[in-house]
Amino acid sequence: PPALKRIAELSGAGVSIENSFLKISSTDPVKAARAAKYARLVYSARQGWAKVTERDDDMDVAFLEIPADLVPVVMGRNGDNLLKTGSDTGTICFMVDDGTSMTPSTKIDWNVGSTPAPKPAEEEWISVGKRVEFRKAGDVRSSMWLEGVVIAEVQAGIAKVQVGASAEFSVEATKVRPMFVVGEEVEFRSGEAWLAGVVASRSLEGRYVVNGAEGSGVVSSEVEWPNLREKPAEEPAVEKEEAPPEAPEEPEPERLPRLAIFGELRGRSLAFLSFMALLEKKRPGYLVEASTTCTWGARRADDDVGVKMSELPGDLVPKVIGKKGAMRRKLADASGCGMEIVDNPTAVFVVGPAGNRALALALIDLLQPDAKDIQDLPEGAQGFCESLRIADSRVGFLLSGTPSVLSTVEDAEGVKVCVAQVKEEPAAAAESAPAEEGADGAPEAAAEVEGGDGGEAEAPAKEDESWGNWKGGGDWNWKDAWKDKPAERMLWILGASPRGRAVAKRRITALVEEREAGFVEGVQPALAEGEGLGEDIVELPEAAQERLKAAQRSVEAATGCAVECAGSLAFFVGTGAE
Repeated sequence: PPALKRIAELSGAGVSIENSFLKISSTDPVKAARAAKYARLVYSARQGWAKVTERDDDMDVAFLEIPADLVPVVMGRNGDNLLKTGSDTGTICFMVDDGTSMTPSTKIDWNVGSTPAPKPAEEEWISVGKRVEFRKAGDVRSSMWLEGVVIAEVQAGIAKVQVGASAEFSVEATKVRPMFVVGEEVEFRSGEAWLAGVVASRSLEGRYVVNGAEGSGVVSSEVEWPNLREKPAEEPAVEKEEAPPEAPEEPEPERLPRLAIFGELRGRSLAFLSFMALLEKKRPGYLVEASTTCTWGARRADDDVGVKMSELPGDLVPKVIGKKGAMRRKLADASGCGMEIVDNPTAVFVVGPAGNRALALALIDLLQPDAKDIQDLPEGAQGFCESLRIADSRVGFLLSGTPSVLSTVEDAEGVKVCVAQVKEEPAAAAESAPAEEGADGAPEAAAEVEGGDGGEAEAPAKEDESWGNWKGGGDWNWKDAWKDKPAERMLWILGASPRGRAVAKRRITALVEEREAGFVEGVQPALAEGEGLGEDIVELPEAAQERLKAAQRSVEAATGCAVECAGSLAFFVGTGAE
């Protein structure tokens, strides 16, 4: 897409050109500042190379070292590959063309994810919790400096300051200055030297009268910031030990060219995998080399995006990839992760938050041949699942067609649906257990059959074909006794998005009900509580159902709420407002 559109999508601000000027419109100053930064980088870039410094790292950039001989592979002709990868992953990518010292690269631990790079330190006086003064935007009166407390780290050159109990302001850091109180010990500049002193008075214009400390040689001086600063804390006295002889300095290794990837954390991660997969094709084994370095850029301490490597059996690789990569894309969408598969060794690399990485690997495990008999949800899928119990006879309908009914729902809602065995609860198994068992473990008498006449059914002879239904351990059934109660399966609807899972569940409900009426019998109308994501189930007359079905898509588009009709019920999935 055009550069302006990409900048707007990436920053979240409106960007346009009017009368040869770049116009940026946003109520969020951080978004506006990022848009200006991206525009500057795009404008100054030459064939994919741009001047990037550590000041451009505003928790929105990752750096990747590239071997010099592989730089043309990464860039493509005239930087075309940088543009394509950026477009595909929602990022903007540049090769760094200046020698400015950047945040040190961090070795990747493929099993736990990379270590977050520290955010470049701001000046101490503008850190969180410090008292500062700032001038309101557009106010040129020197007396209108407001006092407040910094409540968040500076982002994109914007400081967040709280005034009073609740008022918050977003202010350019260049329009903020530190505030000192009367009696505070400080240091002030006198000529070329910094001297100790104590604040004696302060004017509204920001000028301070400072009394010099004893021995400073200055009785009193009128100063203003930046010729005034906090007095540094005194370090405890430490006995000096005789320093060992200095070892000769080793020459620093030659710095490799670096790639800068700007965007949201997931987009940066996907772009990282895309470039690494490209390098892997040119140099097999490169992806797992210990020398591979990457800096995810400055980020919050609670961000746990990283890379996980898991080796794959050779026969599982085609299933994970799917036809033309369809299964890999489906697994990536459902887990919210990026995935790449390499041949040396045969392994999958998954990049994303820790929980999502565990979900991605659980989804891959469910593609194993023996997963069809699974009854317990894999550990990594806990917390990412909606379940739906369905008759075994209806499963064939969901798997029919090309693409299948289930596949269509999966693609639309970003989930992966797995058909699992129903796990009987211990209580249910006890109720269905026979009164006595023969010596060989076969049932001798039947329990009362649900839906029967209350009489006892005869136990099947050992040579009867229904003997194959006996599973042992009390979990058993007979063909004749259970012919009115169809076998059931459990649908696990797996995905990182709670909304996607909830919507997919009701899409499947409506499709099955339309195919074979009666599926929603027993479902009771109910309204969700709270304003978060929930589901309202409402009973509607037939005429109202038909009108709602006719307007379903337009209602969904207008409200953002998913709507499905099944039987006499209408299901509404969304937030309280939706």
